[in-house]
Amino acid sequence: MKSDLPPARMRRSGALVILAGIFVLLGTSLMVMGKGDLITRVAASAVILLSTGLLIGRLRTIPEATSASDRLAEINRDLEEELHRTRDQHRQLDHYFEMLMANVPANIYFKDRDSRFLRVNQSMAAYVKKGHPRDLIGKTDHDLFGREHADPARADEMRILSTGTAITGLLEREVFPDGRLGWVLTNKMPFRDREGNIIGTFGMSSDVSELVYAKQDLERERYLLRSLIDAFPDKIFARDLDRHYLVVNRAMSEWVGADSPEEMIGKTPADYFPEAIVKAGKAEDLHIIENRQGVLNREWDLEWKPGDLHHFVTSKVPLFDADGKMWGIVGMDRDVTEQRRAKDQVLQAEQRMQAMI
Repeated sequence: MKSDLPPARMRRSGALVILAGIFVLLGTSLMVMGKGDLITRVAASAVILLSTGLLIGRLRTIPEATSASDRLAEINRDLEEELHRTRDQHRQLDHYFEMLMANVPANIYFKDRDSRFLRVNQSMAAYVKKGHPRDLIGKTDHDLFGREHADPARADEMRILSTGTAITGLLEREVFPDGRLGWVLTNKMPFRDREGNIIGTFGMSSDVSELVYAKQDLERERYLLRSLIDAFPDKIFARDLDRHYLVVNRAMSEWVGADSPEEMIGKTPADYFPEAIVKAGKAEDLHIIENRQGVLNREWDLEWKPGDLHHFVTSKVPLFDADGKMWGIVGMDRDVTEQRRAKDQVLQAEQRMQAMI
């Protein structure tokens, strides 16, 4: 049987047990001392009976008090176990954080409201040529970088502190500690305490110089290709497998009457050519897709308007990605009308000369 007796009540029960024992001793003494006195013997008997009843009643509460003590001990053990589990969880979280700070290649930092470093990761320490992250504690960007970097960084952090708004996806040109020029992608956020008050800033920056330079190289190559195909008098195009134009040059757009090459992107030959030409071209494209082989110097004629017949030579080849999967067709249409007319004139002249001979 368990009891939830409070400690004060348990102490009172113990005191009454002791008092009852004293009464028993007193009653027994009276009986011995009183001998033949009837009143004394009756009084002594009453005291003994009263004390015995009190003693028996209070002794029943001892198991209850003992059960309450056991319950308190069990609760204490449960609390200690919960405390140990919480500490283990905190240690595990600390371990995760330390692993993150030690191994992520990006620069991670925490700063106070005065832009002094509170914590940085190993990558940040290596980036500024410091041996250990603790060597940066208490320093600012002005201690590590030139004003061309430190002043804008401080301005960004002041704005975050005043507005509480993060700065994300910021691409910055930077002079690295070794003197080389490069680019970093930065995210900066307000650092808040448990009550939500802004107590500083924190952020992460990554060296993306290689990506930026690769993008610049691609843009230069694209500009070079654009300049090259626009300089050609031939009509140059690239289409996907559904015949949507992906790239056309200026000669192509002027030929079909489009305002610019960009206007043709996403459209198909059906938007510009007669139905007969569209059907023949589609059949040819399907043949290229099925056989994975191009068509070279195919001659064909087109009459835009009555009496204006033009002669063309077309070449098309399939486009493949790095895995060998076909994804489109690139082609070139050359207007050979003038060459054909000149050739016909030469042929006619030769025939006349032969007829004269």
